[in-house]
Amino acid sequence: MKKFCLLLAIIVFVVSFAACGTASATSSSQAVHVDGTLEELMEKVYEGIAEDEMPAVANTELTADNSVYYTGVESSNYKEGLASEAMISAIAHSVVLIRAEDEAAAETLKEDVKENVDPRKWVCVEAEEIITDNIGDLVILIMSSKDLAPKLHENFLALAQ
Repeated sequence: MKKFCLLLAIIVFVVSFAACGTASATSSSQAVHVDGTLEELMEKVYEGIAEDEMPAVANTELTADNSVYYTGVESSNYKEGLASEAMISAIAHSVVLIRAEDEAAAETLKEDVKENVDPRKWVCVEAEEIITDNIGDLVILIMSSKDLAPKLHENFLALAQ
């Protein structure tokens, strides 16, 4: 009887382990792509945030000339980018969306931006919170207040649904 119970426990363990392995392999092999222009996606990142919670912002397309200022990395590292920053430079607020070549490149780009971006680029002020993340090939950089940054990040993560 003890041998039977031991054999049964081993079979259950092996089957459950194999099932878990199959599920994770399937979910990780599905690439995620967020459809829409960067302008449309930026609007969704700001969606539902009250006007009194954030500064007035303006969007700027990333180019070879301004990429390092906004992201800390050269524009040759990605396909396209859009920055949304406070129109008053005394307010530390920046949201940047970057479209990488693919998901693997996005992971590397996210880490490069995190390491190289300057949270004190406004000279007199510094971002309270810095968040870098990605969904598939889309990378976001958020530099803002501790209250606003998590809300923007939550809206970004909702783009994956």
